[in-house]
Amino acid sequence: MTQIDLDTFITTKMKAHPRKFEQKYPNETKIILKLIKQALDKKGQEFGYKYNYLAITEYCVEVLGFTMVSREGLRKIIARIAKENSCEL
Repeated sequence: MTQIDLDTFITTKMKAHPRKFEQKYPNETKIILKLIKQALDKKGQEFGYKYNYLAITEYCVEVLGFTMVSREGLRKIIARIAKENSCEL
């Protein structure tokens, strides 16, 4: 076996496997980002603590009908999208 360093391995893997949800569902990604920003606006208000990733996940599944991934997978995707766009809840 050939030896490659860890940095090269990680860089190659990141380029080979981009974030699949964001690539496959760009419209849904925009909707999720909009919902995250709405939740951020409500954060300082009364009951603002109820605006979290799980609430957004439930809204996406129950109201918008997102069935492409599991609830837990979608919650993680929403958290990742928020982190990547500097709008974490």
